[in-house]
Amino acid sequence: ELLRRFTYILDVKCLDEGLEALAGELGFSLPYLNKDSGKTQVSARERIGDDELYEFILRRNQRDFELYEWSKGLSLVNCS
Repeated sequence: ELLRRFTYILDVKCLDEGLEALAGELGFSLPYLNKDSGKTQVSARERIGDDELYEFILRRNQRDFELYEWSKGLSLVNCS
């Protein structure tokens, strides 16, 4: 019941680190987490492959991006 009274925000950019911090806060132990092996990720623009569509998606989701940027300041772990 007590855990339902708290809100934790984790940034997906560094989810493993956030889960480790959350487990520490709550006194839980986590199983081994498979860390990213240094793979470089292709940018969203490259994955979409169409500049016009990419710009449309950016405009259409601008509020979501703003909300994400704001929420990063509330995250349990700072990914910067």
